[in-house]
Amino acid sequence: MQRKAMIVAIASFLLLGVILHAQGITVTSPNGGELWTKGKMKSITWTTSGITSGTYQITLWKNGTSQGVIATGLSHPQNQFEWTVGKLVNAADAAAGSGYTIKVRLQGQAYNDFSNASFSIRHDIQATINIPKVSKKKVTPATLFRQIEVSSPVKDGDYSTAKPIEIKWNPDIGNHTRVHIYLHDQANDQRLETIALNHDNSGVSQWVVTSGYGWPGQKYYVRIQTPDNTAGGRSGAFGIHLPQKKQISLPAQVTNHQVSVPHNNTPEAECLFVSLPQPGRAANDGEIKSGHFKREDKTDGCYWQVEYHFTADLAFALAAIKGKQIVRAELSLTLSDEVTQGPTGTGASNSFCNSESLIKQGDDFLCSFSIYAEGGSQKVDLLSSLQDWAAHGSGTNFTVSIKGKLDNTFIPNSNSVCLKYYTNPVLVVEYMD
Repeated sequence: MQRKAMIVAIASFLLLGVILHAQGITVTSPNGGELWTKGKMKSITWTTSGITSGTYQITLWKNGTSQGVIATGLSHPQNQFEWTVGKLVNAADAAAGSGYTIKVRLQGQAYNDFSNASFSIRHDIQATINIPKVSKKKVTPATLFRQIEVSSPVKDGDYSTAKPIEIKWNPDIGNHTRVHIYLHDQANDQRLETIALNHDNSGVSQWVVTSGYGWPGQKYYVRIQTPDNTAGGRSGAFGIHLPQKKQISLPAQVTNHQVSVPHNNTPEAECLFVSLPQPGRAANDGEIKSGHFKREDKTDGCYWQVEYHFTADLAFALAAIKGKQIVRAELSLTLSDEVTQGPTGTGASNSFCNSESLIKQGDDFLCSFSIYAEGGSQKVDLLSSLQDWAAHGSGTNFTVSIKGKLDNTFIPNSNSVCLKYYTNPVLVVEYMD
């Protein structure tokens, strides 16, 4: 009867885990690659699973940084919001550009989701472009006496909005020290943007594409001219595209650490011959060992205590994605083995063997995860910390550590063993390039 009750309790616990896991939010639009015009109405949509009540908040993000709130207090089961593109309720309107994502979250709860990839916001060209007045003054070879050779952007080049475009020209144009730089539409010669006015005639400039020009099939050219219009030139026609999503999967370089906590064992001669227990098996190559091992006993008049704590560092060689927009980062692990023992003299399970393991970066707590059965796997979201490292971190390795939830300050003077072994640690990263 007691065994049947235990089976029912375990089944109920696993069913609760399945129900909780089934709850979630999925953003469906925008979900990557869209080009929305600022000031126009567009639908933000999402789906939910297992959520029965609450309110939603929608926020706008750019390259991993929150730009502001789009809407808040949207009651369930609402799953669509008509957005005037660029409008924010707690900040200035979002600028045209690329690298934007939408986040929908259930307020007061952990459920949330981002767009799978970034979208772009462009200017409403008809509303924002002012066509300059053209001087009727006749230009003759005597007045336009210099041709500016523009060597970059190159003809038929294809440039990404994720990287600055280098503009290069021959600065040998007489006594001119300043130039204007413009972007034009190749199809109709319309001026789309003033890149720089009175730029130093150094022969080089960097243009950060901020106006959502990644339109398929569209061609552009850069025009450079002197303020008095006596010298000028243009680049060859080129294209601009939105960044493409790429994915890499990297196994971790695992380094395990063992720390021994000293105890004052009885200094009797018998202690010299007592064989102390070993703190679990050694980790295999590429395997993670975490948790604690504390044992105490009295053997032939010798009272002894041993205590160890285990952590593991996981390093991933990710120099190639430094400075890039990260859209997904998941660490997957499998529980390969565990060793537990409850306090001496009790029939209870080990209340000090918590199911959670912690992931930290230095002294900073990132998140926790739980795997309840040997052979079980878990995917842990590390997107926020990897985005921060890619933008601001030093070195070429992204490194995190895994440890048991409890340390020696929480373990009583009693036998308590909680060792967990994880295998196949792999980090899956999606980024825009």
